[in-house]
Amino acid sequence: MKTLSVEASVVKFLDKNKGQKFVVAVSGGVDSMVLLHCLLRYIGAEDLVVAHVNHGTRKECAAEEEMVKSFAKSNRVLVRVKRLTAVPERNKEAAWREIRQAFFTEVAKKHSCDKVLTAHHTSDLVETMIYRSIKGSTVMGAMGFSPDNKPLYHAVKRDIYKYAEKYSVPFSEDESNKNAAHARNRIRQNVVPELRKITPNMEAVYLQSAQNMTEIQQFLDESVAEYIQKKQILLRDFLALHNCLQRHLLQSVVASPMQRDINECLRWLRNNPRGNTHRTLKNTTIRLMRGRVIFESGQVIAPVHENRLDEK
Repeated sequence: MKTLSVEASVVKFLDKNKGQKFVVAVSGGVDSMVLLHCLLRYIGAEDLVVAHVNHGTRKECAAEEEMVKSFAKSNRVLVRVKRLTAVPERNKEAAWREIRQAFFTEVAKKHSCDKVLTAHHTSDLVETMIYRSIKGSTVMGAMGFSPDNKPLYHAVKRDIYKYAEKYSVPFSEDESNKNAAHARNRIRQNVVPELRKITPNMEAVYLQSAQNMTEIQQFLDESVAEYIQKKQILLRDFLALHNCLQRHLLQSVVASPMQRDINECLRWLRNNPRGNTHRTLKNTTIRLMRGRVIFESGQVIAPVHENRLDEK
């Protein structure tokens, strides 16, 4: 699968999402500023809403907010800003991500937008797939991330910089992206250049791999959809499923399960379990009753591909 220019990647996305209105998550970095600039070349400002989160953790944050607001207003795009006043004491990245996602979703709902767009691109996809390959992941993890809300999905970072230079797009560089203490930065700075020596067209190769994983994921989703909808399956039918489908079914009915919990639940179901017993995995109780495996929870979820609503 070939990578595309910034313009071609955005046009490809817009062709699949005609007539829609979008929230654009804009941090002020080169990726999101280029995305916003390019979108404005093909659709009207009335179909866009800019959402920016000021974390207030760096001296540059105020200037970045002003830059985003100025660019949006000069192009007659509605802009919404959320300023954070406190740094979470623990798991701050995860906490910030939840805050951003909640804010973007709120803006989309308030302004009747169809999607929240982020500026993740092919180079991000490569880093994500490399990172997950060394950490271990499911098929869903191996596919990287969904292109459903990412107009730059087929574009590479170097072309994004070239676009910014060609059209004089203003942007800010976050110096923390160069900090080698972060694993993703080490992958970007050290691992990717070495892999490129082996496979010069590595972005195209990873795009194709992501597509292959997506097709496998779709097959798995379709294979267990009936049981997710019914929220139950006969134990004998569960045991007759291929091992990978057993695992996928459990992963699909539990929100972000730990692999050790899935493994323990599989051992329980595969080893002649007694009736009227159960296991609880996060938000879901998996109960064995009268020869049926029943999924009970406040929210039994259908298979969801990663579609993170996060700014760049």
